[in-house]
This record gives sequence, C-alpha cells and structure tokens, in this order.
Amino acid sequence: MIGSTLGAYEIVDEIGRGGMATVYRAYQRNVDRYVAVKVIHRAILVDQVSIERFNREGRLIARLEHPHILPVYDYNGQNDPPYIVMRYLAGGTLREIMGQGRLPLREVGQLLAQVASALDYAHRQGVVHRDIKPSNILVDADGNAFLTDFGIARLVEGAEQLTGTGMALGTPGYMSPEQGMGAVIDGRADIYSLGVMLYEMLTGAMPYKAETPMGVILKHISDPVPDLVAANPDLPESLNAVVRKAMAKAPDERYGTAMELARAFNAAIGPSPQATPAQLQSYVAQTIQLAEEKRAALMAGVTSPLPAEPLPTPRGAVTPPRPTLGSQRTPRLAATEEMEPGASRPANRAVLIGGVAVVVVAALAIVALLAIRGGALPDEQSGTAVAISGTQ
Repeated sequence: MIGSTLGAYEIVDEIGRGGMATVYRAYQRNVDRYVAVKVIHRAILVDQVSIERFNREGRLIARLEHPHILPVYDYNGQNDPPYIVMRYLAGGTLREIMGQGRLPLREVGQLLAQVASALDYAHRQGVVHRDIKPSNILVDADGNAFLTDFGIARLVEGAEQLTGTGMALGTPGYMSPEQGMGAVIDGRADIYSLGVMLYEMLTGAMPYKAETPMGVILKHISDPVPDLVAANPDLPESLNAVVRKAMAKAPDERYGTAMELARAFNAAIGPSPQATPAQLQSYVAQTIQLAEEKRAALMAGVTSPLPAEPLPTPRGAVTPPRPTLGSQRTPRLAATEEMEPGASRPANRAVLIGGVAVVVVAALAIVALLAIRGGALPDEQSGTAVAISGTQ
C-alpha cells in the first residue's frame, strides 16, 4: 500500500504489523501532519455484520479522551480496506524502548502511573483493553506513555461483543488466567497483564515460557508467580509482593484498580523527588534515530513532494553519538519492494531510457536491413511487441 492514498491520507511507510492489522505512517496534506493509519486485514472484515462491528468499535475508541490514551482522529469501515487513523508518535513503542536497556525504577514507576491512569479511565467507561503489552504502549520524546490499540476492546456492561466469535483475544504471554480459560472478564484482567508487563520491565524476561502459546497460557493458569528478586537480585524484596498481588490467579486477590498497583509500586521503591525521566528520554531519542536511519536507508536517492519531518529533541535527554547515514533530510516517499506500480524512482527512469534506446537502435537496424534487401517493413500483425513493465 505504500505510495497509495486512503481518503485524505497518503501512505508513506509501514511502522508495525500484527495479526489483525498493519499500521502505516501517512501524511495528511490538508492539515500538514503525519498520522498513524491502522489498516484492518481484509480477512478480518468479511461481511456487512463484521463491518458494522468495526464501525461500532471505531465509535467506542474515538470517545475515549484521556491524556495518556492515543487519540483516534478518524475511521472508515466502508472503505476497502477499512482503517483507523490515530495520532502518530515518532518515539515508537515501549517494546522498542525496552530493547535499548533497562529503565531506572523511578522512571518505571512514572510510566506505570501514566498507563494505570489511562486504564482506570477506560474501565470507568466500561471498556476492557484485553491486550495490555509493551507493543501497545507508545512513548513520546518527553517520555510520556500513551495506551493504544483498543481494537479488541469490549463493553463490560451488556452482552454485545465487539469482536468476532472464535477469535483469539489477547496475547498468550500477557493473558490473565480467566482470559486464557475463556471466562467472563473485567478490568482486573488488564491489571494482571499490567503486572506481567511490570515483571518483564524489571527483569528483562517474561515470567512464563513454554514451547507453545497454549503451554504459556496453561502456566498463567496454574504455575506460581516466579520470584522477582531471584530473576533480578538488584531489586528490593518489597517489589515481590507488589508483582505477586498484581498477578494473583484469582481476580479478587488482585489490586482493585490499576492506580492502586502503581501507588504500591512507588511506595515499595521508596520516596524520591519527581525527576525528568532522562534515561527514558534518551532511549526514545535512540529509537527515533534508529527509525530515521532505517527509513533513510530504504529511501536513499528517492525524491518526494512530502515535507521533511524534523527529528524531535527531548528535553533534558542526553543521547550518545551514533553513526548516521548522511546529513541529508529524509524524503517522505518510501522506496521499498512494496512500492505500487507507477511510483517513480530514478533507477526506473534509467531503465526506461535505456530500454527505449535499445528499441530505437533495433528499429533502425531493421529498417536498414530491409532497405538493403528491398523488402517492406512488417505490419502490426506480424511485428514483434516490446513491452516495458512497471513504468507509465
């Protein structure tokens, strides 16, 4: 889809892919901004019933307004393919940030509190996220977290389900026991998943591992919560109780709200002054730089009418120097193997010019040969067709 247009959105490049959708960065020319466009896979919405369900889901997501929930700008279930338009954040996901290194406990606590406040707000609106994990949390250049992807959310009140029957809801590594067993769930399932994510942030590993996704689900159902300090001896013992309560097998034994979990975590690590999350900001800057370098490598030598996007500079962050691919600004039109036919590249122009030159020389040779032999030029029925594909 790169190079194509969905409504007012010009698809620039791919930034994420999952089982239900692919997310692209797109340019909205009429307001001069970049957005994230989540394109739903055609296999998900196969009939009018599923399309209407998608539209109801879009209205549900769009009504959620919170400082730490990624805003939805637009959605269109009638388009082929259907899509949702959201705010674009260059900082990337918490999954990418965690790949840069482990965060200080105080910064983990700040991020946890932001996500927890967003979750509690959604729960008060009757919405259970059902898929809390690092890749569904985006981080901006200042280190602020934004919860996203309520695509498999459902209303707690009422029997109407917003997802298709028989569809796997959630990610096995983060599923609560009741979710893995297919039972009715509420916001406490999200608190369990938040506890799993907290364990991963503190230790760098998942609490349960198995050969198959079902094996992981069974461990969530029956195995005790692993010892946090055994996995990371640098952690205070008091955090063991926090994570164990968040990941209790019985929902009634967990924290009643996500903010209760966040407050318990911050109390366990001890008081400290509120500080700028400098390490998190540094990791975000590195993630942005890596994305820009990758994009520059893909689009090297490609011209584009889209404006260049300045690299955000986080306040207070110190980013180690990294090798770059050049000082030129990154053009906006991606040149990848997925580029649609008809999108121009300098290399394609060279091929076209070379091909035309060969055809002209060959034609002159035929004319000269026939003139020597006194023959006639072949007509359209008996002539040889020469096609140059991929250009217009």
